[in-house]
Amino acid sequence: MATARRPAGRRRGARAGVARWLAARQRRGRRAHRGCVARVGRARGALPATPRCPRGGGRRRAGAVGVKRQVQRPLGSWFPADFGQRLARFREAAGLSWRSLARLLGVTPYRLRQWRRGAVPNGEHLFVLLTLAEAMGLRDGILMQPERDLPRNGAAYRRS
Repeated sequence: MATARRPAGRRRGARAGVARWLAARQRRGRRAHRGCVARVGRARGALPATPRCPRGGGRRRAGAVGVKRQVQRPLGSWFPADFGQRLARFREAAGLSWRSLARLLGVTPYRLRQWRRGAVPNGEHLFVLLTLAEAMGLRDGILMQPERDLPRNGAAYRRS
């Protein structure tokens, strides 16, 4: 008895479903989530020759599946402990709601709530926040307090 063969290029199992879903999504012009791309792995034929990069707008070389992660230096222990209170005062002085402030900064309202509760924003978001505060004239005195925030004699940069 002859066994029926699958057409070339068809896979079976969980990877086949993900690969078909990913290919159909890319045919429709939508970008695939990077987690889905990682699940497909390096299965040959699952991705087009030059897939669109999920993060950037350009194309990446064939066979490249991973997304380059941004490495940021942690802000360290010198970050002000009362940043959440400063953020709340800044929002009130600017006359913004939490949702509109989050939209201006490019984050979710949940992320702002985390910052108010003690999480430290990354460098990019902090830069955007300070630029916004500078444009509104609310940086010094509300968001930043130079007499308290700046290290004296470079003490924060010395190694112990």
